[in-house]
Amino acid sequence: MIEKTNVKGVGVHDGGFISQLVGGNLLANYNFYDNYVPFFGKDFTSPIGDNWKGNYKYFLSDTTEIDGHPCYEVEFDPKRVQDLVFTGKMWIDTTNFALVQIDASVGKGANLNFIEKIKIQQELERTSEGAWLPAKTRFLIDIEQITKNSAGMLLKMYISNRNFVVNQPKPLSFYDLASEIAEDAKEPDPNFWKAARFDSLSKQDLLASSLIDSVRNIPVVKTYVEVAEIVVSGYKGSEILI
Repeated sequence: MIEKTNVKGVGVHDGGFISQLVGGNLLANYNFYDNYVPFFGKDFTSPIGDNWKGNYKYFLSDTTEIDGHPCYEVEFDPKRVQDLVFTGKMWIDTTNFALVQIDASVGKGANLNFIEKIKIQQELERTSEGAWLPAKTRFLIDIEQITKNSAGMLLKMYISNRNFVVNQPKPLSFYDLASEIAEDAKEPDPNFWKAARFDSLSKQDLLASSLIDSVRNIPVVKTYVEVAEIVVSGYKGSEILI
């Protein structure tokens, strides 16, 4: 059930450049326990998947405590920079060897269209049944200039989950149900977000929101978005919403 939705940005309206570029990729629950982690149509080898040995170099850099869990801090680097792999650090619980946190990045060598760099940080939480699930996931995606005279873009996303329910199977028919959207889902309601957010907006978030409001109607910004729309769609629509 989608109770409220609030999208703010430049070129992020339905059918817009950013919407087409990232699609639903950023809403995925990335699972580093899988052998491969998908990004924009490409599968990147996980540093803790079955194929780690042929793709990564590791360095045990420290032992530290995260949320009461003593962890090994392990740095990982690709053996070959041109491969679809990550660079970063991960923290492994010293008692049950579970993944507690991971900071991973993808550079330009991955050859993703329009993408200069990707950073992903994931914090996992242990459930009552013992399984560890992603509680906080942060993305940063640096999009390069589409044309020589256009602007690059920086995307940030933060996904927060809580109140996990595990080991309560649903009948198959449950997964055939379509998502329900409340009738007033798109109506602005600042009080709803204050109560619903697990974490309050940071100073950087508030500043970003204020800047978006300031730049959306600047003529040169409108021009950049129009150029990006044409590059992606191949034509100029009768109306471009910003």
